[in-house]
Formats: sequence, structure tokens, C-alpha cells
Amino acid sequence: MSNVLREIKNPILSYKVGLISDAIVIALLNSAALLVPGVLYAILLGVSSALWNILPYMGGIISITDTMRGTKSGVICWSKANSSRQRFLK
Repeated sequence: MSNVLREIKNPILSYKVGLISDAIVIALLNSAALLVPGVLYAILLGVSSALWNILPYMGGIISITDTMRGTKSGVICWSKANSSRQRFLK
């Protein structure tokens, strides 16, 4: 039993380190991208999207909608994406 736990420890530790470093990079890039056009609460939105991105599947969707709700340009992009999707489905 202890051998199995020792063998599992390194991959799990590597996964956690990778997840945290991924979240840090995403937070920095999102915050920088939102600061360029002067979006209010850009750092908060960048960090929240990075935290939501940790959750598989739903995290990415929640972080995108969270960021789009926080920006005026996001609302415009979201509505354009929906209208083009509706045209494609027709």
C-alpha cells in the first residue's frame, strides 16, 4: 500500500503544480489583455477567469461568460457570435 502511495504522489504533485502554473499564466494574460483597452476591474476579471478555468469543461464556459458580462465589448462580441451562430444554424 505504501509503495502505491509513493508512486502516485509524484504524478499528483506534478499535476497540481501544472494546474497552478497554468492558472497564473491565464490570470496574467487575461488581465493584461483586459487592461490594454482599459476595462474596469480587469485584474479581478483575469484572476476570476483563471480560477474558473481550473474546473474542467464548465470552468472555461463560466470564465468566458463572466468576462463577457464584465466588459461592454464582450457583450457586443457575444451578441455578434450568437447572431452569426443563428445564421449558420438556419
